[in-house]
Amino acid sequence: MKRLTKEYRNMSLSHAIMGENDLCSAFMLFLHAVKHRCDIVRRVNSLQIALDNAIINDFYREENEVSYVLNEDIWDLLDEIAPSRCCFGSHPGDGADYGFWEYEEDF
Repeated sequence: MKRLTKEYRNMSLSHAIMGENDLCSAFMLFLHAVKHRCDIVRRVNSLQIALDNAIINDFYREENEVSYVLNEDIWDLLDEIAPSRCCFGSHPGDGADYGFWEYEEDF
């Protein structure tokens, strides 16, 4: 697996969207766009299947599998491919802005 390049530093993937299904859509669109660049094709395809199944299960069983896939799987993968010196998460000044944000390393 490869990390994204520095061009992705401080890049927002989703702004002012807080619904889980909308966040999943935005994040998965991004993952599909970079899956070959980061050598994560199989993981993204597996995530898409898991997400599709979670959406169906949540609809029929009123469970919250989408939340699990978003917070445990999609989020983790985005953090793993984050550019060096960045992490994936909400912007420190805007909790509704999700992307790859630089952090200062403590020496």
